[in-house]
Amino acid sequence: ISARTAGEAAASGVVVSVTEHWSDGGCTAAPSEPPVVKESVAALAGVLHTTIDPQLGRTTLVCLPTDAS
Repeated sequence: ISARTAGEAAASGVVVSVTEHWSDGGCTAAPSEPPVVKESVAALAGVLHTTIDPQLGRTTLVCLPTDAS
């Protein structure tokens, strides 16, 4: 898990990324977040993005605004 602040002033936020590494040959599944994760991030006015590398694993990026209300 990695996290950092991003942006300036009103456009600032927090970026959190989680990478799942595969050691047994990788995965070719399409990126798919569970509905509860999508709903939770949306409720926080955040953005969710997932990418998959067949050899390295899946990375999920969550961007949350610091002024979410």
